[in-house]
Amino acid sequence: MRQALAELRDNLQRETFYEHLPAIDTAASTVLTRFQALYDEAFAARRQAYKEALDALCGTSGWPDLKEAEQAEVSRRLRERHTEDPHPEPWRQAETILDSLRDQADASKGILAAAQVALRKLVTPQAVEISVRSLLSGAITSQEELDAALAALREEIEKALADGRPVVLI
Repeated sequence: MRQALAELRDNLQRETFYEHLPAIDTAASTVLTRFQALYDEAFAARRQAYKEALDALCGTSGWPDLKEAEQAEVSRRLRERHTEDPHPEPWRQAETILDSLRDQADASKGILAAAQVALRKLVTPQAVEISVRSLLSGAITSQEELDAALAALREEIEKALADGRPVVLI
């Protein structure tokens, strides 16, 4: 592809580029074909990321307990991105579209996490969310630090349970 790009650039920069139209056409076709293959690969990876996220959401505890309309709303963003059609002429956005697709694939994890939070709130709206990270100040490097972290976690959970509220650790 690099050679085709170099030939295309060289021929287009010539004053007599019109004398090289067959070579320009061949090189442009090679570049566009390779770009389409790269786009198709990135689009398939994006679609797969959203399929895996949807599968994970459907496997999340409490999913079967939701009504169909609630499932549709919780999974909406993941489904929309999973079923989105490929761009008909991706080369028109060649400068940004491949990076955009990769970023969107990476975003599937965050969208899944948000959907799981929405699911959890629908299934157990009265639950207290306790952030384990907020109870830890850093890495646990000794038995004493482990005992302290577990004691802090236990204390927070016991407070919520004493109030009659279920606990979700995040």
